[in-house]
Amino acid sequence: MKIHHEFERIDHVPCVNAVTTFTECLLLSIETQQTIGYGSRSVTEQCASGVVLLIVQTCFGLILQSLWVGTFYKKFIRPTKRGHTLLWSRQAVISLRDKYLTLQVRLGEIRDQSILLDAKIRMYYISKSTSEEKKAVSLNFPCISIINSHPQLLLTLK
Repeated sequence: MKIHHEFERIDHVPCVNAVTTFTECLLLSIETQQTIGYGSRSVTEQCASGVVLLIVQTCFGLILQSLWVGTFYKKFIRPTKRGHTLLWSRQAVISLRDKYLTLQVRLGEIRDQSILLDAKIRMYYISKSTSEEKKAVSLNFPCISIINSHPQLLLTLK
């Protein structure tokens, strides 16, 4: 405890200029983090630990801001309700192609902003089957294998 400044060194240079309270220290931290610039508050070159702490805070702040930007970018760039912008044709065609019966459908895209790349389509066939006693009815959902030998046919119609 100092009484009447009797033990204070005259040649002492503080680590940080114009910072005496917690509020001023917080303002210095915000000014450093947001690169606002320093007014009267600044770290002096006499204190190596203050300079190191300033560098650590700047690097940590850069990483933290990058994570926030990445989080918001991922949230807003992700297509939402993409399935509502695709229209399936009302009619499907079963035809003979390469000695096999094939199911052919058309897909239309409402949006003009982007095209579908590397589209993945799954189709299921729903069938009912009854037991031999004619009591139990079960629904089967076998997946139909989709073979696309012509990649340009997977592009949607506009």
